[in-house]
Amino acid sequence: MKREIVYEAVFQVAKNNVSGIKNYSRRLRLEGGYPSVEMPALFQVQKSERSVQKQKLPVVWEISLDWVIYFSSGGNNEYVISTDINNIIDDVEELFTPDKISGLQNLGLANVSHAWISDLIEISEGILGEAAIVLVPIKILVAGQK
Repeated sequence: MKREIVYEAVFQVAKNNVSGIKNYSRRLRLEGGYPSVEMPALFQVQKSERSVQKQKLPVVWEISLDWVIYFSSGGNNEYVISTDINNIIDDVEELFTPDKISGLQNLGLANVSHAWISDLIEISEGILGEAAIVLVPIKILVAGQK
């Protein structure tokens, strides 16, 4: 497995397919690190890698990462952040929808056997004042080196 190729490819999938995002980075910034007019901002954060080895079979890596998405109302009390949150989560969900025939989603990557939203999508709206944050946990199964 060439890790950087997988991480960068997943990041490019976000950049090319999640509409409404104004800034993307693989380096997390506290509370987005951008002025409100430059949000929403999506950050990809690597979390862990776990090897799965079964007898007489090549190793498979289970990669865990988060897409952290910051939003801001820009001080506009009439602006409903949840509308943007819902639209962006819909785009992310569509990215990870499995193929109807195989039941898998490989994000178009040859060495990825499956990618999915792995658990609870955490949404904190209004807790940060005019800002909101969404954490999308993602898991990816990647074939190891032969």
